[in-house]
Amino acid sequence: MPVAVAELTLSVSALLAFQRLASITMLPAHLRIRPQLLQIADTVVSLTDDERDTLTQAGMLRGGDVDSDALVILRALAYPDTEINMTLAAAQRDDTYVCLARRDKLVVVASRCGDEVTIDAYTNLDEPQLVGQLAATIRRYVFADDSSAPTAAIDRVSFPLSTVYDAMCTQDPQEWSTELCARGLPRSVAGVLQRSETQLQARGEVAAYLNHEGGRSAPDMIARVTATADEAIITSFASDNNGQRWLTVEPYEEMRLERVILAAIRSVPRSAWFTHARTD
Repeated sequence: MPVAVAELTLSVSALLAFQRLASITMLPAHLRIRPQLLQIADTVVSLTDDERDTLTQAGMLRGGDVDSDALVILRALAYPDTEINMTLAAAQRDDTYVCLARRDKLVVVASRCGDEVTIDAYTNLDEPQLVGQLAATIRRYVFADDSSAPTAAIDRVSFPLSTVYDAMCTQDPQEWSTELCARGLPRSVAGVLQRSETQLQARGEVAAYLNHEGGRSAPDMIARVTATADEAIITSFASDNNGQRWLTVEPYEEMRLERVILAAIRSVPRSAWFTHARTD
């Protein structure tokens, strides 16, 4: 059973202040937060009194010293063995960026929307629990807790990603459906792909990575859920053994969502998301 070991809510500026105080030089790129310099020329950038007060109130400074648990959590977030990036987007809402980072047995989930950052840390999080947590987060965001989410009236179909990419890059949006049909896609699938881009209400996307010193392994699969007012689809982008990229489109169902999230996590090299350890 997973155990929550920490819950933090703070502003972007407070996170950056703690990053400087902890002498951490990087943050997950997916959060879209640029780390601050630890020093300028030979001058160390010190905390202001307001920053110290903010970190003390957040429990990240105790008696003037860095909280040891908060330090472990931020280091795991900055230098993970593996990570999962999730993007949640919706019409007329700020995008939410989620980075789920694993360092050894500790899993840190950092979520940023606008100026607010929330950080939760867990231990003993296994694969089914991880998949369930990701799927539940997407469902809450995309469908606003509506258990009767609409699904698209299409069959599951796969085709080269370049077919869709070329059609959408060379034609205006109102012509996408016609162009996709001309390139061999079923009319129902072409129509739902067009509507998923032109009438989008909400979307959730998940990709998994193995991290190394100075970089990370690109995912072989990306999973996505897209909802309009009347229908929802699951799309996944995957590479075959020859390096060709394929797009799979299928109607949304809860079990299908969990299946594609699981496939995305296992698509990292050697399916090693839970076992890979960086060497730096």
